[in-house]
Amino acid sequence: MRFSMAAFSNLPRWAALLTLLLGAAGPAAAADDFLPPEQVFHHSARIVGDNVVVTWRIVPGHYLYKHRLGFESATPGTRLGTPGWPKGENHNDEFFGDQEIYRGSAEFPVPLEVTGARPQKLDLRLKFQGCADAGLCYPPTTWTTSVALPATSNDAGSGGSVGGLLGQSAPRAGGGLLGPEPAGQPAAQDDFLPPDEAFRFTAVMTRPDTVELTWVIAEDYYLYKHRVSVATDSQTVQLGAPLLPHGKAHTDEFFGDSEVYYELLEGTVPVARAAGSTGTFDLKVTYQGCANAGLCYLPITKTVA
Repeated sequence: MRFSMAAFSNLPRWAALLTLLLGAAGPAAAADDFLPPEQVFHHSARIVGDNVVVTWRIVPGHYLYKHRLGFESATPGTRLGTPGWPKGENHNDEFFGDQEIYRGSAEFPVPLEVTGARPQKLDLRLKFQGCADAGLCYPPTTWTTSVALPATSNDAGSGGSVGGLLGQSAPRAGGGLLGPEPAGQPAAQDDFLPPDEAFRFTAVMTRPDTVELTWVIAEDYYLYKHRVSVATDSQTVQLGAPLLPHGKAHTDEFFGDSEVYYELLEGTVPVARAAGSTGTFDLKVTYQGCANAGLCYLPITKTVA
């Protein structure tokens, strides 16, 4: 594809540095057809347990490169670990070759470590680069955002029964059903995370008709979609079924074909309230997951107010 220098000189200031059309085909769109980056790539960040969860929402017809994304702390006494990378889609272009890209929305849990006194907020640097399918790429960019830090870890779960490990077996589910040992040497139980570290759960109610559920899932662990359930003993509210995203296809001996979640699960629970109701209600959330290395946890129930 060719672009005239006259057309290039008419680009707005933010677009004058862009790399044009990495591997796209067809005639170039006019400069006025392209949105500025702040209208294309929307970000938000929040603290979930010991993680900063960064969400990128990308306008249709655009994408972000995985290898150009970065997360850095600008706050003294804090450090970010290796992000949890969700699966993107394959992409090939002229300059970068085979790449993984993100479209639509993507969530990135990033471990956060705090040394010394806990600051009130985290200054977060977000590095990224993305393109438009219509024939133009944005320059590498760094934006800074601030995230309020709670006084203590945001892990939810007051009370409730916490499931234990099933023992040294292949990944199984079903409340303790154990089959034959897998071939080879099973991992020692000490090699597995406690359930609250494998599946970091929080529940918040920022709207009067919805409870938001979040699980940050450790690497090489997963949760079953059909094992997530909610209940309440309250007489003033009624709960709808949890609204959960599509998971990854999975097959095992006990549950057969199912869907599971890796890295991050976010869902919502519809809440219908009695007229004039106020105060709090107890929500019981049950879930079950496994480790890829050869062990499943008993169903876990958390009770949150």
